[in-house]
Amino acid sequence: MRRKPIRDWDGSEPLPPRSRKRAAKPDDEETRPGEGEEDRTLPPRGVAHPSEKKKWNTLFYRVLLLLFIGLTAGLLYWGFQMFPT
Repeated sequence: MRRKPIRDWDGSEPLPPRSRKRAAKPDDEETRPGEGEEDRTLPPRGVAHPSEKKKWNTLFYRVLLLLFIGLTAGLLYWGFQMFPT
C-alpha cells in the first residue's frame, strides 16, 4: 500500500524530502515536471518549531517573584495584626 505524499499546508505542492540521499535518483531516469525542486530541504526542527523555554522561564521567575512579594506582605500584615502598637 502506497502512502499519499506529504503536502504543504495549502496542499499546492509536496514537501521536499528531508534527506538528500533519499532525493538522489539515477541520472538515467527522466524527470517529471515539477521534480526539479529536490535540492530544497526542510529546515531543521529547531527552526520549524522554536523552543518556548525562554517564555516559560520568564513566566516561572515572575510567578516566583510575585509569591515572594505576597508572602512578605502577608507575614508583615500578620505580624502587625498579632502585635498592635
